[in-house]
Amino acid sequence: MARRFGLEEISQEHTELCFRYLYPKRYERTLAHLQRLREQQAPSIQAMHRQIEEILQRCGLENTRIEEIWTHPASYIHSSEEAETVLEGYR
Repeated sequence: MARRFGLEEISQEHTELCFRYLYPKRYERTLAHLQRLREQQAPSIQAMHRQIEEILQRCGLENTRIEEIWTHPASYIHSSEEAETVLEGYR
């Protein structure tokens, strides 16, 4: 429900701004780390995306939208979990 009112985006933006200004070094390291992960895992993700789209089309669901799975930097302000674990189940 919060997403429909736009509150989730505002909250995420606020958290990211806080992260950026309270922990600037950690924020920059997190951005760099997430960018490296995007570059490394993009081929695998694109292949999975194509496979899922093909399956959905075969089931008659051509207009289904597949959301991005990229992690937002603000989600790591309180998390000690490594970003690499996002795709562990898909390797």
